[in-house]
Amino acid sequence: MQNLLFAPPNALPKAEPPVAPPPAGPETPAPPKPPAAPKTAVPPLVDRSLVETVAPMALSTLAAAPMLASSLAGMLGGGAGGGGAGTAAPTSDHVLKVIDALEALYGSGGAAAGAAGTGAGIAADGTVPDPYLRRQLFLQNRLAAIGNLDGQLNTYMTALAKGNQATAAALKQIRIDMLTQIAALGDSAMTPAGEKQKDEIVARGLRKAHALVGSSEAKAAEIAAQVDRLTDQYGADLRQPKSDMHPAARAAIAEAMKHLGKRYKRNTTGPINFDCSGLTKVALAAAGKKVTHNAFAQYRETWPVDPRSIKPGDLIYPDAQWNKRVPGGPGHVQMFIGNYNGVPSVIHAGDPVQISPLPKGYRATRWVE
Repeated sequence: MQNLLFAPPNALPKAEPPVAPPPAGPETPAPPKPPAAPKTAVPPLVDRSLVETVAPMALSTLAAAPMLASSLAGMLGGGAGGGGAGTAAPTSDHVLKVIDALEALYGSGGAAAGAAGTGAGIAADGTVPDPYLRRQLFLQNRLAAIGNLDGQLNTYMTALAKGNQATAAALKQIRIDMLTQIAALGDSAMTPAGEKQKDEIVARGLRKAHALVGSSEAKAAEIAAQVDRLTDQYGADLRQPKSDMHPAARAAIAEAMKHLGKRYKRNTTGPINFDCSGLTKVALAAAGKKVTHNAFAQYRETWPVDPRSIKPGDLIYPDAQWNKRVPGGPGHVQMFIGNYNGVPSVIHAGDPVQISPLPKGYRATRWVE
């Protein structure tokens, strides 16, 4: 974690358009213009005012790096520094709109370049020097990375709220502010300057959260540890290499990731609570596949695959829960997401919705070619 203070985009001086941008830095977005119709889920037209908001935001955060002066340790200890809160109160939808607007600026893209498959082009410290590779990785992984970060922040802040609804609402706004600022970094989050800015955005948000619930300055060490954990995971999620994942499977996983941290409740399909088959039903629906809200029904509505040949998006039925509710049928359903921190993993509605290692014994089905 770097010891530099990030000022949020709205608190920074407006950056003058550089005459000659540094060759190694992220490309300066061109003046907003109607984007070409994208190939994927981005709407054909992106709100022009939003694009005009995001473009200077990205420029300002990059231009501000030389001016970041206060230390993180000082901020966590309650010293001088720390930026002001955002002037606008974004909604959860605003985070996704920021991502869509950034994609309009970068241009829609497919999977990352072939070099990403072997890790080539990624430095030892995890940063990505090559601007083209950064852009492709960002376009490929942005939704899953933001969804995972949102879920982890939600879990952490739910624990801070301790059941107080008013506090939970205020913490939710802090979380949305953090996600909006991190999303606005775009692919620059994979550069050294972006790594510093990610640390500061998360540190400031967590400091505000602890101040809201009356935590003492003794929480500084805990905040610092959380900043490291959350920003490192976000960076790792953005740098996931190219895969042959089916677009529908990617959409289903991205949808499931949005619900990380939500509590389990039987016979529910969201948006506040989920049971296991409710989560997979909603995730598959986002990819255009309709299934019944029942684990056994989903097992019968999809086709079996060899557990040794599973792919991301496949449904997993742990042996440990087999026969638990229905004789000869599954008692729990999960979704395989591939490797997570180097470990084959699933996302599922435990309590809360969470990512867990792939069970030792299981059956599997597939719903997409």
